[in-house]
Amino acid sequence: MTAPTPIVDERAWQTQEQALRAAHGSEESDAPSLADRRLLRALREPALSPLPVDFAAEVARLATAPTAAARTADTRLERLLGVGLGIALGAAALTQGLEQGAEWLRIVGEQTSPLPPGTLRLGVALAACVGCSWLIGLLPRRPARRSLRH
Repeated sequence: MTAPTPIVDERAWQTQEQALRAAHGSEESDAPSLADRRLLRALREPALSPLPVDFAAEVARLATAPTAAARTADTRLERLLGVGLGIALGAAALTQGLEQGAEWLRIVGEQTSPLPPGTLRLGVALAACVGCSWLIGLLPRRPARRSLRH
């Protein structure tokens, strides 16, 4: 079996050859040959020095490790702002509930239809099932017996 011959784009080949000659100063430069000359120059230059082995780990450590003083100040400020916001929202909800709570309950009572008969019994049965399941889950589990046959 013979190796397949590579397909060469003749026009691209000629452009690269012109760029090579232009790099030596023998022809005028146009945009494609200028790009090819840059490529030739980059290939001729020595490779950059390799990065240290732990470069990524070091950058990650530096990016994720702010100073201890800044971290402490940030968390104190965030905690203070969070507590203040929680108190303000709680006070607003309490005030609104006290002012309009009775009206809301009246509107909800008018908009909802009465429950069909037997709903209370079904609700009690559902609560009993959930409660029994919860209580069974609290029982200590005994290890399963190993069978005598292996």
